[in-house]
Amino acid sequence: MIFQGAEGYITPNWYPSKAEGGEVVPTWNFAVVHAYGRAEVMNDEAWLRRHVTELTAQQEKYQPRPWAPSDAPANFIDSMLRGIVGFRFAVTRLEGKWKMSQNRTPKDREGVVKGLALRDRGDDREIAELVSRHTTPSDAGSQKIRRWVVTARSGSDEAIHSSRAKDWIASLRSQ
Repeated sequence: MIFQGAEGYITPNWYPSKAEGGEVVPTWNFAVVHAYGRAEVMNDEAWLRRHVTELTAQQEKYQPRPWAPSDAPANFIDSMLRGIVGFRFAVTRLEGKWKMSQNRTPKDREGVVKGLALRDRGDDREIAELVSRHTTPSDAGSQKIRRWVVTARSGSDEAIHSSRAKDWIASLRSQ
């Protein structure tokens, strides 16, 4: 499974160093987590109904009047559930990567932050925050793509749950 975090195109026009020598190219900044493991199709209707209900509650909680599956006729929800294939994913290894202009000079990173603020679409605000917060002048030119790997111990009850992917993406941001 792949869990995509903030991502976006970075034009070399934002780099002040472009005027100094022209040796710049466009790039793509990103944060991503790859989860490796085993998928298991769940044929248990009660399991699927519970997970759909929990997911709906999670997504509806900020609505003034949250919708719930119980708001629709039971036979309609039953027919909708028959169209869903539920699965459980036992994660055995996680691999996270991020690239947020950490290979650029402080001036170029500043240019990226300003350019993203002006463009202001998609993940631009989040990328700008990551570029400005997680690179320091000593990083310039010395860091490539940051990467980390977490592996579950074989036979351990300490399973890695894919529902926590946002936490892992957030941990990439704090590195």
